[in-house]
Amino acid sequence: MSRDHAFFELTKEAKLARIGATGCTHFIDDLPEFLAEASFPANSRRILFDPNQLYVSETRFDRAGSWQELATKLLC
Repeated sequence: MSRDHAFFELTKEAKLARIGATGCTHFIDDLPEFLAEASFPANSRRILFDPNQLYVSETRFDRAGSWQELATKLLC
C-alpha cells in the first residue's frame, strides 16, 4: 500500500468521515465499538482485527486473528 492511501485522523468523527469520503471498501480496526458506530459507512466491509482473541463472541463483523488471515480476507 502506498503512503497516499494511508490516513490518520485525530477524532472518531474525522475517521468516519474519511472512510466515507474515500469510498473505502474494506476497513480494519481492533475496536468493535468503532466498527459498530451508527454513522459507519454502510458500503465498507468491517473487519475486526483480534489477534489476542479478546472479542471471540463478536459476530457483527468479519474477524481476523493474524496478518495472514487479514491478507486472505482482503484478497477474497
